[in-house]
Amino acid sequence: MNIAIVSGNLGGSAKTSIFSNGNTKYAFSLATSGGYTDAKGEWVDQTEWHTVETIVSAKATEKLHNYYKNGLVKGAKVSVKGMNRTSKWKDEQGVDVYKRFISVEYSDGGKIEINSTNAMQEQTVESAVDNVPF
Repeated sequence: MNIAIVSGNLGGSAKTSIFSNGNTKYAFSLATSGGYTDAKGEWVDQTEWHTVETIVSAKATEKLHNYYKNGLVKGAKVSVKGMNRTSKWKDEQGVDVYKRFISVEYSDGGKIEINSTNAMQEQTVESAVDNVPF
């Protein structure tokens, strides 16, 4: 089973890409924190960065797009449930390049929840995607 669940803060606002079919990709970096106790018994903070991507259908409501545009901003607290993915391609020199990311796919139970004090952003993505044809 391939499930990734992370919660953290956005390192910057989501980047958007619009495809020729009208679908929109939202991509962002999410920082999670933790740490460990070293050999001297001292706590060492450790931050991990995760790349998260989701593609929203051109048929999705404006409400969903606004949810992402207004909520996926630098510093926002976000919880994500998705799947680990790896993309592979060749660079200009013909060398294999790999990109690991968390893919949020609603058809597979994925979700993005923006946790903010702003009332508009407190809704979960499920309420924003009610009856949306994907």
